[in-house]
Amino acid sequence: MYKLLLNKGLHLKSFETAFPVFCSLSGSDEILKISLQGLPLQYDRANGGLQQLTQDMQHNFAQFCTVVDCGVVTNADDLFSRLGYVLLERSSASTSAPLLVLQHNVD
Repeated sequence: MYKLLLNKGLHLKSFETAFPVFCSLSGSDEILKISLQGLPLQYDRANGGLQQLTQDMQHNFAQFCTVVDCGVVTNADDLFSRLGYVLLERSSASTSAPLLVLQHNVD
């Protein structure tokens, strides 16, 4: 149900258009923002490649914490800039555990 609300919004009978629904975070959670640069050009935009890149980022970062959001940055002409971001949520219950360290550099 939650995913449906995020995708389609909240529809109320007395309003013509749906209200957007956004994720909310607990005030006690720690949010980590990771900026990515030099993302690979191998993802072909014409064939849904940027969506695949976002799905890959979600999958790869989910092993570290809960992925709140991730995406790629495009310029004013909607061209892929090779930049991206990931927002990770560490719940207050897991903040005492150390973060996993990346074992390699991503080029």
